[in-house]
Amino acid sequence: MTFYETIVRLYPHARVQPLSIDEFFVSIPYDRSGVETIMSNIRNQVRVATGGLECSVGAALDSPIYARMATKDAKPSGQKYVSNPHDFVSGHALRDLPGVGRAISRELERNGYRTCADIQNSRLDSSFLLNLLKQWFGHVVGEKIWSGARGESRSEIKDVLDMERDKKSVSVEVNWGVRFENGEDKLLKQFILQVAEELYRRLGGRVFKGMNIRVMIRRKDRNPNRNRYTFLGHGYCRTKSNSFTCGGPLRDIESIHRVAMSLLV
Repeated sequence: MTFYETIVRLYPHARVQPLSIDEFFVSIPYDRSGVETIMSNIRNQVRVATGGLECSVGAALDSPIYARMATKDAKPSGQKYVSNPHDFVSGHALRDLPGVGRAISRELERNGYRTCADIQNSRLDSSFLLNLLKQWFGHVVGEKIWSGARGESRSEIKDVLDMERDKKSVSVEVNWGVRFENGEDKLLKQFILQVAEELYRRLGGRVFKGMNIRVMIRRKDRNPNRNRYTFLGHGYCRTKSNSFTCGGPLRDIESIHRVAMSLLV
């Protein structure tokens, strides 16, 4: 959280799209001559705010894909600016493109394409090769491989606030280190209350409201052949879920807790 807060404090009007707990995109208006300074400033501020932790920063013009690839190149504690995407990706394997996994990479290699340069320098007509990629991997994936390998991928990041507004559901799932035996109804009720409180917090208090609630329960699998001891993990379970659509929006923790408890059957 300190990492995220540092960036927001530095650039309060920037668009921020989280990717994981320690990785996110930031869209910052800048002059090309000042990119290196911006990246250095981010690294220095994160180092100070976290008590010495290092981070890597990658930058590219209007292209999250190349910025992310540059960040990986800059690890463990450096920075890299992609000024020429075409030349930058030509030195990368196709598997380095986001979204190109092992299966796609193997299929590309089987057809003679291992690096982005192989796509750029293909003897095939460009439109014909594009259609081949779409035929092999589908329209969307084929187009992404094509544009990504040629240094032509352009997109906008989606700000975290926009992502929150677009959400259709909010969930809380706890399946690590949780065990309840028969007769522990009081403990179970208290636990569900804590889950309801966390769900209410993720809903933004009274900012967002829900009318449908679903409860998922995992029960230990009684099959002796699968009944292996697991430390804190839930192991083999049978999963059951119940849902209920309320007559009106759930406006408070008590309402969420009450409906959730009624679904524990």
